[in-house]
Amino acid sequence: MVHNIYPFFADRNLNLKTIRQSVIANWLNEKHIPMEQVQLMAGHRWISATARYCFTPIDEQQELINKFHPLQ
Repeated sequence: MVHNIYPFFADRNLNLKTIRQSVIANWLNEKHIPMEQVQLMAGHRWISATARYCFTPIDEQQELINKFHPLQ
């Protein structure tokens, strides 16, 4: 089934693992589904396995750094 959609994503490494990773990251970061629910849907035993897919936007990270470790 994956081979049928390769032409649409020629510049990406497309396989079942990368598709699974992007779906889990989408649930957490775009749809904002609670991590415990994503853990169950993904079949992860440990919450830390699910937490790897949760990303903090770069501007939010910069804000936190400036708040707690200002350069001035």
